[in-house]
Amino acid sequence: MQYPKEIDKLVDEEIVDKFAVAGTPDECIAKIRNIITRYRFRSVSLNVAAVRRGTIFDGMLETVKSLGDIIQGLKRT
Repeated sequence: MQYPKEIDKLVDEEIVDKFAVAGTPDECIAKIRNIITRYRFRSVSLNVAAVRRGTIFDGMLETVKSLGDIIQGLKRT
């Protein structure tokens, strides 16, 4: 499914930060660690959505690679 480009004007980074963890792998690691510490979670579950790129396959490839970086970063705690 393709969302209209206009949605980027309606959904800014402040809204994304309230409802999702998004950013570079290092930013995601910091955000997830903060959530775990603040709420004293012992585990987390991550649903992943591919980033928008030229093709869905490019977006999925980038997302899966980044997820690997995030998991490795979280394991270093």
